[in-house]
Amino acid sequence: MQIPGWTAVAGAYLLAVPLFGVVSPITWATTWTAWLYVIGTPCLAAAALAITRHWALTALMAFIAVLACAGLRTVGTIESNPSDQFHRYRSDLAALAAAHHCEVAAETVQMPRQMRWLSIDGKAHPRHSFVDGDPHGGQCVLYLPVWQDWRAETAVGFGYFPKAPSPRTFIATAAGDMGAPAYELGDGWWWIE
Repeated sequence: MQIPGWTAVAGAYLLAVPLFGVVSPITWATTWTAWLYVIGTPCLAAAALAITRHWALTALMAFIAVLACAGLRTVGTIESNPSDQFHRYRSDLAALAAAHHCEVAAETVQMPRQMRWLSIDGKAHPRHSFVDGDPHGGQCVLYLPVWQDWRAETAVGFGYFPKAPSPRTFIATAAGDMGAPAYELGDGWWWIE
């Protein structure tokens, strides 16, 4: 009975997130619809069974609804814009930024489990920024790719800058794309487009 619901949740995270990005109104609507189905179906079934006084089945459906709520709490929600997503994970992002040292972490960093899905590959990537094309004028940035097209020509994501970037700062966001900080989110984190 709940197999299609859990399939919808898995599909929302495994298909919608890579196609539309972690921060997208489409991803937000898809994942919330799947969660409402998974939680709402056993709740409605429990109510219908309670009316017919099938108490054992009512208790079973209520238990399944509680498990679905626990699943939602464990996985977390997807917000519809970068600012909301940042504020939801602000303390986790601050801890990730505090652990970021370019000299030590020359390779990608596996993100903590609770926020692993915030990046399309579950990793944070150290990148060197460029100011007006000068490779020596930048700084080391921690980049979380949120969305990338299938040919790696364009991408967007979160970037942590230890020092505020200049207006002409760029970082490699995909194999064929250079992104720039679009607006500041707080605590050194910027939305990069």
